[in-house]
Amino acid sequence: MTMPAAGDAEVRIDLLGRGGLRILQDAAAPGFGLDAVLLADFAAVRAGERVLDLGTGTGVIPLLLAAKQPACHICGLELMPQMARLAARSVVLNQLAGRVQIRCGDIASAAAMFGRATQDVVVSNPPYYRDGAGRLNASPLFAAARSERFCPLPVLLDSTAALLRPQGRFYLVHRAARLAELVAALEQRSLHVERLRMVQPFAGKAANLLLMMAKKQGRGDTEVLPPLVVYCAPGRYGEEMEQIYGRDFISGCHTDR
Repeated sequence: MTMPAAGDAEVRIDLLGRGGLRILQDAAAPGFGLDAVLLADFAAVRAGERVLDLGTGTGVIPLLLAAKQPACHICGLELMPQMARLAARSVVLNQLAGRVQIRCGDIASAAAMFGRATQDVVVSNPPYYRDGAGRLNASPLFAAARSERFCPLPVLLDSTAALLRPQGRFYLVHRAARLAELVAALEQRSLHVERLRMVQPFAGKAANLLLMMAKKQGRGDTEVLPPLVVYCAPGRYGEEMEQIYGRDFISGCHTDR
């Protein structure tokens, strides 16, 4: 179900299906995707923790995490002012201003903005494609959501390592094809992958996404979880996906990116 937002010709209100949450989305800007919903479900956030979402976009991850764990402080950092303003309006719409904050700024400057070793948890649903890979969208908003031109992977990981406290946790969703690159880059920054889950579109198909948790100064084995299968049939979510969605349809969510 969607409804127009008053005063905005291109902005609509979508329902998140979690405790009555709503989110503003602009038809002329990137919307949130299935990957963001999966990351919010995968991330384990404890009461009292400080959580930072790098590249928050619409702000959907902070909203979903706030519904999941009411007793924590969550901030979303977004480079594009238009997206940051929209996300901040969604926070106000849901009366979460006391628990969720949106700030506009560059991930490269995040440690200076928030302080080094200040965050218990960092989460990110970053752009998946290297700068120069494929056709770049002419819109800076869509280009930033898809390409690393505005957020190179090394910059994201450097900032994450600087922001996290010792034993702090980093939750990430990314392309499965970049698994080896991600693990190596994380280890170089003393971020040890402790949990890994592959995401398959259908049972028996190759994974196209991954979910991982890396711990700062962590050690030991990596727990590899059973794969998450999105669809049990074309256009029909599997049982676990329905549980993640709370058996309520999340309107405005894109299934590919």
